Amino acid sequence: MISAQEALRQLSYWECLTDSEKNTLLTSSYIRTYHEGNSIFTAEECLGQAIVLSGKIRVYHLSKEGKEITLFTLSENETCILSSSGILPHLSFDTFVSAEADSVVLLIPHDCFQNLLKENIEVKVKVYEMALDKFCRVVWSMHQILFFGFDQRLATFLLNEVQRTKSDTLHLTHQQIATQVNSAREVVARMLKEFSKQGIVSCKRGTIRVLDMEKLKGMISE
Repeated sequence: MISAQEALRQLSYWECLTDSEKNTLLTSSYIRTYHEGNSIFTAEECLGQAIVLSGKIRVYHLSKEGKEITLFTLSENETCILSSSGILPHLSFDTFVSAEADSVVLLIPHDCFQNLLKENIEVKVKVYEMALDKFCRVVWSMHQILFFGFDQRLATFLLNEVQRTKSDTLHLTHQQIATQVNSAREVVARMLKEFSKQGIVSCKRGTIRVLDMEKLKGMISE
């Protein structure tokens, strides 16, 4: 796990800061640890910016009916803006953030973050670019839901997890996968059973091993 100072220095806008702004960021930011399932941010809160030092967090939308839609996930060294205020002030799309695994997160306070946006135009430009990247990921998630068959969505998820973890053995439950691919646990279980019959994966309780990467890639390209 990288240190808080290393994480801050890797921010896209770090070199745009004055010495005074860098010092303020270093002294104001703080670390929090979240256990799997903990809520990190809700629509009512005004946190500023988060950097994942270790673990994995999930950003999702919650409908009035209580249905969750995963927008994207963030892993080590990835950054998320936890308030659209001052960046996209007319956005009324409530998002929530929770820990998908035990996670350590560096938080830049809302007031500190907003002052940087207000006083330093270069920071604002970099943050807009960051927000655009996350928006593109949201659009991609919606595209998958609307236009991909579930077998393709599951194949995409498995390939991304193998790439992210650098391992062909994934320690995930059916419910965890269902949450991230916006489906039901029973649907995930049925599709993984079909994948197993085709020799694409092997499944044990809480563990999925990818046996045939090429077949998974072929499913996505169909």
